[in-house]
Amino acid sequence: CAVAWMFADGGMDKWRNRVWQGAGEFISVVSWESGLVVETINITGNNIVALDALSDALGITMGTPMALVDLRGALDGLINLEWIRSAEVSRRWPSQIIVTVHERVPIAVWETSNGRVLIDNRGLSFGDNHISIFSGLPVIKGVGAPAEFPKLAAILEKKPSVKSHVIGAAL
Repeated sequence: CAVAWMFADGGMDKWRNRVWQGAGEFISVVSWESGLVVETINITGNNIVALDALSDALGITMGTPMALVDLRGALDGLINLEWIRSAEVSRRWPSQIIVTVHERVPIAVWETSNGRVLIDNRGLSFGDNHISIFSGLPVIKGVGAPAEFPKLAAILEKKPSVKSHVIGAAL
């Protein structure tokens, strides 16, 4: 009868939450005493995105117990940055978080009625941050231009003498 009472009215959820909370507190104490806390976050692969922006997106603070670092949440935070194509986040015991980011590489500037945006080799637009440093990229126009330009770019790669003369395309 006592067991049935414990599981009634959300008792099981309350019990499970208490167990997880207790486990988290135990891990925190053991981690602190053992020195298994985040002391270093090593970020590589970024050329455009500032380290501060990447650190903020990770959401990992120094001193967090290594076992409690939310690697999936950190990865999701990075992937949500418009310049990040992909990333890896891992633990290196006893106290390091290793982050490798792969930034999008712009191949063209898409001119729209709302302004200019960069597009990558998959034909995806990703905003206009830092667009000024890519003034040498071809400017493309047209509703389907982002999806079509990577195909044209692949052809132009095979013909460097032609590619050097292309400054834009209406697709």
